[in-house]
Amino acid sequence: MVSLLLSPHLYGVVVLAIICLWKGYGPATFLEASSLLALAPLLPILYDRWRGKTDIFISKREERTKYFAATAAIYAAAAALYYLRGATLLYLLFATYLVETLLHMAVNAKWKISIHSAGIAGPTTFLVLTLNTCFAALYLLLLPVYVARKKLRAHTDAQLLAGALLAALSTIVVVKLLISYTA
Repeated sequence: MVSLLLSPHLYGVVVLAIICLWKGYGPATFLEASSLLALAPLLPILYDRWRGKTDIFISKREERTKYFAATAAIYAAAAALYYLRGATLLYLLFATYLVETLLHMAVNAKWKISIHSAGIAGPTTFLVLTLNTCFAALYLLLLPVYVARKKLRAHTDAQLLAGALLAALSTIVVVKLLISYTA
């Protein structure tokens, strides 16, 4: 249950809600961004699950690449959309998601990395860097994710740690780089 409640897709929607409330983006922007961040990338997974081709967590490493590629394309389009609209914070968010997705896809070619821990660490780092350090408390959500993914035997300690660290570090690099570029 924890793996579903703290899935990267659902947590991404929570992060978007925080950003939209904090920055005064309206409900239409929230719905559009949520669709691009969570719903669109989830649809191919749900479709393949319905067809019996995969499970909801895409447990087999070898099956993940096509979903990463589709998700990266969606995030690239969303980043471009928000860049053109001048919605800098949403542009930065989708750019970090794009880079994280590409990095995790590259790692996944040889090793199964935790997308669940990445899905908490990356967006939380984004909130801390762009909104307020008070959001650092959300890093505590990594604890139930760690316990749940270990209990399900979905990941090793190294895979969970690597997912969180890679996401947090890539978010820092992308945000710092793009903020200096767009400023």
